[in-house]
Amino acid sequence: QKDVSGLQVTLVELEGTFTGMGGAGAKPGTKLLGAIVPLPGAQQLLFFKGYGPKATMERWRPAFDELVSSFRLAK
Repeated sequence: QKDVSGLQVTLVELEGTFTGMGGAGAKPGTKLLGAIVPLPGAQQLLFFKGYGPKATMERWRPAFDELVSSFRLAK
């Protein structure tokens, strides 16, 4: 959990073998970075995710963290 400008963001990080929809084409060494953002008063969630080879996701981790830090409620 992380507070971002008053939004309670849930961060997700998973590593393993990505099998995709239906389990075809297994890809070991995959990493997923995700953020789940509840919208106050709307009973809705926004999901942000990126996944790919572990080394690629680690290289782009700072950009993902910057994206999450930029979340704001529109006025």
